[in-house]
Amino acid sequence: MPVLRNLRLLAWFNFWGDFRLYAPIAILYFAQVSGSYALGMSVYSVAMLSQSILEVPTGILSDMVGRKKTVVFGAVAGVLSLTFYAIGGTYLALVVGAIFEGLGRAFYSGNNDALRMIP
Repeated sequence: MPVLRNLRLLAWFNFWGDFRLYAPIAILYFAQVSGSYALGMSVYSVAMLSQSILEVPTGILSDMVGRKKTVVFGAVAGVLSLTFYAIGGTYLALVVGAIFEGLGRAFYSGNNDALRMIP
């Protein structure tokens, strides 16, 4: 059945999308680039705030373009996020990366909830 296959693929996609080996050392890196642990942790705050703000617009876009394209948009936002984190010479680059991380999370959030509700 294609629905079961899609749900299985979604589960694997979510696992590998959330499996981030760099997470334990990311705050050390953010603190080194920004100059303090408070600013380093604010990068995570920006990611969560941007996810909250972008949740509704990405849901509307998901309804317009479809679930598959929404997953692709989320993946592209995730790649851009990691790119800006890697560039990360300044605090501004980290904030831009956090905004893209929030965007990617917002794309995945509503889309994944809708796909999980398929009977």
